Amino acid sequence: MILDIDDIAEAVAPHSLEMKRPKLAAGDLYLFRGQNSLHRVSEITKGKRINIILTFNTEPDVRLNKYTLQKFFGVI
Repeated sequence: MILDIDDIAEAVAPHSLEMKRPKLAAGDLYLFRGQNSLHRVSEITKGKRINIILTFNTEPDVRLNKYTLQKFFGVI
């Protein structure tokens, strides 16, 4: 699904019916499908951010592509 500027404007509008803002506290774990969700992260003001990328595939022996390896792990 490709979003255009009107889709994005509607998604971030305060009255948007589809916008969901989970109530999270520092240290909470929140799982979601990032590629399907318009999202952002806030600035770290104390401590450090820990980012975990979970991937899975329904086929055995499938490896991440070169782009993903470089983007997330810095290696190919």
